[in-house]
Amino acid sequence: MVKSLREHAHVAWSIVGITLLFFLTSELFYSVFLVVKRRGTETIDYRVKADGYYGADWVKAYFKEFDTTENKTWTPYVYWRRRPFAGNYINVNEMGIRRTWNPDVPKGVNGSNHIKIFMFGGSTMWGTGARDDYTISSIVSRSLSKEYGIDVSVTNFGESGYVSTQEVIMLMRELQKLNVPKMVIFYDGFNDIFAAFQSGTPGYPLNEINRKREFNLLNTQEGAWRLRLLKEAGIAVIRESRTYRVLTSLLGKVSGSTHADIQASSSPKTIGELEHMANGVVQVYSQNIKIVEQMGRAYGFKTIFYWHPDIFQKRALTPYERERKNEVSYFQDFYLTVDAKVKKDLSGVESFMDISDIFSSESKPYYIDYAHLSEAGNEMVARRMLADIVRIIKESAAVKGS
Repeated sequence: MVKSLREHAHVAWSIVGITLLFFLTSELFYSVFLVVKRRGTETIDYRVKADGYYGADWVKAYFKEFDTTENKTWTPYVYWRRRPFAGNYINVNEMGIRRTWNPDVPKGVNGSNHIKIFMFGGSTMWGTGARDDYTISSIVSRSLSKEYGIDVSVTNFGESGYVSTQEVIMLMRELQKLNVPKMVIFYDGFNDIFAAFQSGTPGYPLNEINRKREFNLLNTQEGAWRLRLLKEAGIAVIRESRTYRVLTSLLGKVSGSTHADIQASSSPKTIGELEHMANGVVQVYSQNIKIVEQMGRAYGFKTIFYWHPDIFQKRALTPYERERKNEVSYFQDFYLTVDAKVKKDLSGVESFMDISDIFSSESKPYYIDYAHLSEAGNEMVARRMLADIVRIIKESAAVKGS
């Protein structure tokens, strides 16, 4: 009996040893392979080739800088914000807020004529692909100040990956600090829809499964915590390995799948599931609008909610844009289903503005990937917003003066 157990243990350890040896050999091979493959070449973001940039000389340097800003730091209630960063094109302060162009010397920050505007959204509002002075918030601030002579300061609370609920919480946290604006603008769409598609639960943030896995990971009071920690460490080692990256890349090319396809394992599979999920997304978004409107009435600020443009509705796509659209084609049916429901259910909401078709008839390139715009695209979006912002400011001034 003892001899049999020893033999089984010997076999088990041999299997473990052979597997480990295979993994280490594979890692060594692929490490050398990738070094040789990359020798003499420079790894750059594919978006530097976006035709919407028209070969601008700053783009390559911008994306080098952008890559170094992707690290996030834990932030209570909203999960993450960017770390402080100072660069030529991107600047983020100690609160994780990206720099926005604002007048050097506001006429009267505490005066009744000063307009403080908060702008919320995901990476499209944060300004992925654009320099500090050419994000949507910077264009809005500069135009209000220089073209309309309005005493204004704009804060860009946008952050990559944020859904509308995170933005509402971010606003609430500012109000708790008595940092009260006179106007609040939300710019949403893609993240709210994709997060539901990814998790299978409307209203969840992006990659919520990661937070579930990490919860109480270091809690020594929880049973088998060491085993959980070892398991997660093992998964992390495998996923960060060159072997895993090469094999998943090859698998993706063979099957036509993407990382997002793998993530979206809970996505709706039937028409009934699709409709149910879409209704849930719209319900969460519409309730967020009501919550913010209630806050606005209590604190005295105006609200505008923009449903942002999407690549699925741009009819005249350039070859580059068509490639980007094809990368998210698995997501198109669900996106357009939610999009149609949002427009139908919220068409009578005064503060809701649908600008999703702003590029629908445009033949020029504006998308640098499946969601983000060139600086020229940001300019068009900002110009569309300005019409509403100026109108509301004038209406408010007229009410006060009557």
